[in-house]
This record gives sequence, C-alpha cells and structure tokens, in this order.
Amino acid sequence: MNYTSILKKWIDNIGKKRLFFFISHLVYNIVLFLVLITAAKICGPEEWGIITLLLLVSTYSSLFTLGINNGLGV
Repeated sequence: MNYTSILKKWIDNIGKKRLFFFISHLVYNIVLFLVLITAAKICGPEEWGIITLLLLVSTYSSLFTLGINNGLGV
C-alpha cells in the first residue's frame, strides 16, 4: 500500500467537505496570524495596545448587557 492510496482512503472516510473545511480553517488562522503580526508591527506598541483593549472590551460587552442584545436579535 502506498501513501496515495492511504490518503485517498482517509479522505473517503472523513469526507471531502470536512477536509475542505479543515484546510480552509487552517489557512484562515494562518492568514489572520500574519495580518495581526503585520498590523502590530505597523501600529507600534501604544496604538496596538489600545486596539487590543478595545477588542477585549467588545468581546466581553455581551456579559455586561446580560445577553439582552442577543435576545433582541440586535
């Protein structure tokens, strides 16, 4: 048994849609990482710290509203 037949058998078992989803998710995370590193280098520590703080606040803002935004569909 060679590697190509093993790979084809593995792809058939998990399905092509799942494989494509896995690959796209992996590529998305790699590109996002590279963009964030580049943006941090361009902005500098002070501006990037402010951006990171605002992203953190926006992430946890739904906790402060006790989920009302999600309940209203906003």
